[in-house]
Amino acid sequence: MKINNLKNHLIIANPSINDPIFKKSVILICDYDTEGSMGLIINKPINNYLLNNIILDSDLENLSIDSKIHLGGPIGLDVGFVIHDSNYATEKTHIISECLSLTSDKKIIADIKNKKGPKQYIFTLGYAGWDGSQLDNEIKSGDWLIEKATSNFIFNTKHSEKWRLSSENMGIDLNELSNQSGLA
Repeated sequence: MKINNLKNHLIIANPSINDPIFKKSVILICDYDTEGSMGLIINKPINNYLLNNIILDSDLENLSIDSKIHLGGPIGLDVGFVIHDSNYATEKTHIISECLSLTSDKKIIADIKNKKGPKQYIFTLGYAGWDGSQLDNEIKSGDWLIEKATSNFIFNTKHSEKWRLSSENMGIDLNELSNQSGLA
């Protein structure tokens, strides 16, 4: 599958990826160009033990919401991002698609606390990033499957089911794929 712009696509980890952060990850690509790519893992809530060992902004520490905080990726674990529906925006909102946006500022946290924020959202700490054509090369070597992102899948699918269901939506059973990546 040749896609000119991976923004607003999901990349799904091939079973051959053994890195503990990326193993069985589903990543929403939020930005993609010749300089590189940025994405957020959308299926890995952080357990309370790990969360307590990460220094959080005091606004997040006291946040009383229904959403868990997710590991967005290994880079910038001190930075929070909110993937949300596009019915909400601040000056710092980055549009991913007609239905999805990304915001990283304290205003969205306050607005969610005050019930003025987006209706659908996922909090993440950190992000995944690739330089230049690094992600393209990983896709060519078979590390990632690609699927168009939908807000329904992102917000309404159980996090524990996203890896398996994302591939099944494409007619692929990840359990039947080889644990070896590479070109045929």
